[in-house]
Amino acid sequence: MDSHPASRTVPALGRLTVYLAVISGLMSLLSLTGSLYMLQVYDRVLVSRSVPTLVVISILAAALFLFFGLFDILRAQILVRMAARFERKVAPEAYRVALDTSRHDRSAHEALEIVRDTDGIRAFIAGPAPLAIFDLPSMPLFLGFVYLLHPYLGVLAAGSALVICGLAALNAIWLGRHQRRLMLLSRQRSAIAETNILNADIVRAMGLGPRIIARYARSNEAHLQALTGASDVSASLSAISRVFRMMLQSAVLGYAAYLSISDQISAGAIIAATIATARAVGPVDQTLVHGRQIMATRQTYARLRAALTAARRIVTPMTLPRPAREIATQNLAVAAPGDGPVLISGVSVRVTAGHALGLVGPSGCGKTTLIKALAGIWPPRAGTVRIDGAEFAQWAPEQLGPQIGYLPQDASLFDATIEENIARLADQPDADKVIRAAQAAGIHDMVLRLPQGYKTRVGQQGALLSGGQRQRVGLARALYDDPFLLILDEPNSNLDPDGEDSLIRAILATKARGGIAIVATHRPRVLEVLDDIAILHLGKVAGYGPRQKLLSAARTGGSDPGQVSN
Repeated sequence: MDSHPASRTVPALGRLTVYLAVISGLMSLLSLTGSLYMLQVYDRVLVSRSVPTLVVISILAAALFLFFGLFDILRAQILVRMAARFERKVAPEAYRVALDTSRHDRSAHEALEIVRDTDGIRAFIAGPAPLAIFDLPSMPLFLGFVYLLHPYLGVLAAGSALVICGLAALNAIWLGRHQRRLMLLSRQRSAIAETNILNADIVRAMGLGPRIIARYARSNEAHLQALTGASDVSASLSAISRVFRMMLQSAVLGYAAYLSISDQISAGAIIAATIATARAVGPVDQTLVHGRQIMATRQTYARLRAALTAARRIVTPMTLPRPAREIATQNLAVAAPGDGPVLISGVSVRVTAGHALGLVGPSGCGKTTLIKALAGIWPPRAGTVRIDGAEFAQWAPEQLGPQIGYLPQDASLFDATIEENIARLADQPDADKVIRAAQAAGIHDMVLRLPQGYKTRVGQQGALLSGGQRQRVGLARALYDDPFLLILDEPNSNLDPDGEDSLIRAILATKARGGIAIVATHRPRVLEVLDDIAILHLGKVAGYGPRQKLLSAARTGGSDPGQVSN
């Protein structure tokens, strides 16, 4: 049984849908008020010239119109609450899936599409398109009313309504064939625009503006051509339907007039038949107007449902004992997310508690890839990564995450305070743990000198801090609450000598308390406090063993350990 959030919401929304269907049915009946009022005025009031009769039916019509308005307000309010209920139940799960899939087979932009899909469905539910859909079932009611006025009028109206429905079906089929390509081109255009904006500094500094704009213009042109082609056909079908609907109203009016002249229907029936016919085909016309939005939302929901269904297949692991022994890889191969190439392969290393491993090698050798695999960010393409004998899939992220202190090369921070960043966005940060982590990273005094101390906001990605400050705050975040695994990727790339001293002390403290430190670095001072070294070259381990042995071999061969190759 499907139980992901999008599906679990359906029963709750289903009850509201029933209420909407009932209200829409009542509104359809009340929509006959205008036609019946016209019929009574022409056939009863004008014939009898009775003012009291006119007053009574006018008061009755006003009351019915008032009920119609109240039901219309109620229906709009229900739709807004349906939209809110859908997003409230689905959005958190969609955001979790987006965070998870961004490191697997999607770029960050594509992962955010899952969140945008939720927003799009919510906007659709609260918009006017569902009202047109709920009004469609009222068509037989109005056609039946026209038929009661005269069978031939009913046949004329029903036949014409079938033609209009056929045009609507053609429009839906056409949009369905082209909507997927339009959405793909739209995502490509948005991805290019987002990437360009994120790299605005590079674009400005290196004078890439004209090239970037031209690249975006080409993507935009492809999207516009596809959009124009689809819109032309859709607009043509909509226009044909609208013209046919106007011709239908005139045809019903003319034929009803002929029947009235022939004394087959009353004069009031002419107006009533015209209004009822227009009301019967009105929802079809509105569905055509919102056709593109309806088709896009249908595909959006299918895409969102597929993403959440795939996430639901992930089994929630049981709680394991806190890691305390080792981390090891066996014939590990890791590829870039999606269909990217294999970046490292055949990597087997093992680090036990109280020890530190250094990863060295030239740029592009695979150090960062291995770091991401050891931190559980990129999943193995082959082989395994095990912590205390259990692969990452056997650990609940909420349990294992606090036991990993991870510092990437680019120590991006959250748009929050320094305290919140160090405490990993805890709702109630532990002040003692925050200060201990800051002191271990050597930033406590620096933070105190800031105008608001630990309450200082760092801006988007820590933009209000210098590169060195960001890296040291990131180091404090990695050290928060003494994690078992300390995984650092070039942690001293932006550090001054004082910062490097703090880094060395943090590595030594991690070893002293029985933790594990894994550091990708080429700085000799940091290498001196490590126990083992793995030398990577072209995605493979070219050398692995005790630090002293490998450093001595590198010096004997006249090479820098960070540049050793096969």
